[in-house]
Amino acid sequence: MLSVFTYFPAMRRRYLEERIKTLFASPRGRFTVLTGARQVGKTTLVQSAFPQIPLLRFDALAERSAYGAMTPADWIARFPTAILDEVQKAPAIFETLKSCYDQNPSLRYLLLGSSQVLLMQGVRETLAGRIAMLKLHSLTLPELMTRETSINNSPFQEILLHPEAGCEILQSLLDPVRVLTQREAEARRWFEYSLKWGGMPVLIAEGMTDSDRMEWLMDYQELYLQRDLGDLARLSDLEPFARAQKIAALRTAEPI
Repeated sequence: MLSVFTYFPAMRRRYLEERIKTLFASPRGRFTVLTGARQVGKTTLVQSAFPQIPLLRFDALAERSAYGAMTPADWIARFPTAILDEVQKAPAIFETLKSCYDQNPSLRYLLLGSSQVLLMQGVRETLAGRIAMLKLHSLTLPELMTRETSINNSPFQEILLHPEAGCEILQSLLDPVRVLTQREAEARRWFEYSLKWGGMPVLIAEGMTDSDRMEWLMDYQELYLQRDLGDLARLSDLEPFARAQKIAALRTAEPI
């Protein structure tokens, strides 16, 4: 079975990068929470945006135990700024973070978590009113088309951003004899790709075949069902949910 960690995600610029930089530098963003599904690129994004900030991972039990044993004074002295990845796996740490927030106004932490329900439970109970929140989704079409350069907005985004030019943009798009530009041809190719495979970053990794993508998605579904849903809801029988998921998938973008 293909592991979901076999391939490294292809680098793409993200719209959220500039927003999270601005928010994290503001007084409101002292403690910023970034949520999103597994493998959408949360860790990759924050490492790209803040390469100088230490990344503390809470995946392993030994790491959780070590960080959990630290007092607020330890955190303030050792990690005045840090990225806490998968922090929802150490729920007891939220009380410590609350104390850190109240004691030292210069602290800045980025909290990442792929289990939004568990992460938000800790936030609501201890950090309510102290955090700013952002959510990262899978790659959009302009992001899929972008590598290390700046992201170019789609024509429809340009219409929303510049309504005064909307008529001119639409007339250009609807011209039946207009020749497609290279970028428009590339956009159509990526649009067809996204309809079939979605926008998970790992699926555009170099060397990925369609067979690899299908196996990865099957593994991802299995991982989600067994690790996330099973643990969260403590369900003994996941088959009814799996059937409901398939039915919902067949109705994607349709009224129910």
